[in-house]
Amino acid sequence: MNTIFFAEGILTPLSSKAQISYSFNIDKDCSCLYIDFTYRPKFLKSLEKSKELIINCLNKFENENAEQKVQDWKKYRPICNLLTVTIDDSMGFRGCAHRHTPNQRLFICSDSASPGFIPGDIAKGIWKATISVHGVITEKCHYSLCIWEGCKKNDKMDSR
Repeated sequence: MNTIFFAEGILTPLSSKAQISYSFNIDKDCSCLYIDFTYRPKFLKSLEKSKELIINCLNKFENENAEQKVQDWKKYRPICNLLTVTIDDSMGFRGCAHRHTPNQRLFICSDSASPGFIPGDIAKGIWKATISVHGVITEKCHYSLCIWEGCKKNDKMDSR
């Protein structure tokens, strides 16, 4: 395993709806590119904070069932953070993983790729990884992004 790029950070609710982009360089031949992306925590555990957030959201909508929805706030639990990752090579879009899973191992190889990604040669040049912060509802959300090169499919381990 040869790490090409690594980043980590801490997000807060103020980071919601932001995009964080990282550029990295592929400067030698590479048969497969792997992306390990994780964030934590996934879920807001506090019932009190969950109730407050859910009721505030429900109150934004005006309809005849609004009062009943507020009474049934628990059915909207659990609420969670959501971060997703998109990859672009020097020519453009190579795929995205808009999954709810907080631990992902993704891959792009010349003849295969994780669902949502486009197989093809790993071109030399500047690539970009973008983390879309759809929502952070916990006080803090830690993330890490590790991009590494590897061998063909037999090295991909787990392509969640």
